[in-house]
Amino acid sequence: MQFRPVYPRQFKTQKSRFFMLLFSSFFILKSYAGVNYAEGLVPSIAIDIATRTIVETHVEDDCKYYNPNGKLYLKVGTIDANNNINWQQPENQYEVGGHPKVASLGEGRFVEVHEDQYQDKNTGDYQIWVTYGTVSNNTFHKDSYYGALGIRGQKPSVAYLGNDKVIVVYSRNDNGHPWQSLYYTIYQLNNGHIKPIDAATNVQYETSGTTPSITMLGKTIIETHIGDPAPYTNSLFSKVGTFDDSSNTISWNPSNFYTSVGFNSNHSIVKIGDDAIAETHYGESNTIFELDDDIWDIWSAIGTLSSDGKSINWANYQKFDSGTGFSYNPNKYIPYFYGGTALASFGSQLLEAHTQVQDLGKRTQTVHMYIDTGSITQDSGGNYNINWGLNSSKNLRSNQQKGRASILPW
Repeated sequence: MQFRPVYPRQFKTQKSRFFMLLFSSFFILKSYAGVNYAEGLVPSIAIDIATRTIVETHVEDDCKYYNPNGKLYLKVGTIDANNNINWQQPENQYEVGGHPKVASLGEGRFVEVHEDQYQDKNTGDYQIWVTYGTVSNNTFHKDSYYGALGIRGQKPSVAYLGNDKVIVVYSRNDNGHPWQSLYYTIYQLNNGHIKPIDAATNVQYETSGTTPSITMLGKTIIETHIGDPAPYTNSLFSKVGTFDDSSNTISWNPSNFYTSVGFNSNHSIVKIGDDAIAETHYGESNTIFELDDDIWDIWSAIGTLSSDGKSINWANYQKFDSGTGFSYNPNKYIPYFYGGTALASFGSQLLEAHTQVQDLGKRTQTVHMYIDTGSITQDSGGNYNINWGLNSSKNLRSNQQKGRASILPW
């Protein structure tokens, strides 16, 4: 099974049709990759397998000013019987904030989490907001929206625990140390309303770390995060916990280092089997570094749960694309982080989304978001592997210089 994204109408120019016809047979065999589907920052994707529904969230494309938060947009897509991805247009603004993440609860239900736009000047934290909604008739309906003044942090992530409970993980800086710690809050859904469980609110699970990502293998929680403080800010760690549904508590095992990454790199994990996850991250070396954009290699890896269920064994690292990881404001020359990689799975297929800044030789920048697709296979020994499609966006810089940044495929 292969995804075949349907190109938005605005890209169906005479020249783009020529390129699509020229490469169509090759792409069908290899699967599409690096397909531009929107403009924006820090994408997140979730798929409801039963209803074949995709919900994607991102921050507005606002590169003219130093503004890590902005308008939040949501896109709804469907996967048809031929595995075409059909994005519903137009996308909708649903809130203002930063770092949105989304997860599927099944049955057309989704939960989204983000920072608000008001940063605490002392801690750097934001208020964390959670949105619960349902998709019907290709439209997302926001049913419940919750934010508590006491639930503050940065760069949240979300996963479904089952039994109408979701977990939100985030970093926060309220312990008086020059680094961030990791916390979680468990939320309960009740008649379409979502609220935190008092006894499971702002629970610290790691004394240092930032930018967590989370997924579930049954009742086993898999979490990955970046180390903090330096020199661990270029290191990724994985952590395994077991959720007790009756007491709403989690028994955590120690964190383990598994790879080096780019500075403050966003990363993503998703379940691909009963005992396995896929992971993507920005590598520790960049392909192109200039004052106005910084393009980093994107890597994937496979993690399998250890036999004792206490840690993750990592393997099959591979570079499959490139994306914007660390950029500069073109007017003020202030460094800030644009990049992000997001994962979702659908049967034996993976979707990965990431950002790329394109300046087209001007002082202003345009951020495009791309989707790569990969197929998940297992060998005779039960080992998982990801076969990524053709890397269509590897020639980003050369095509920018030719003024063809909006023509797809490359």
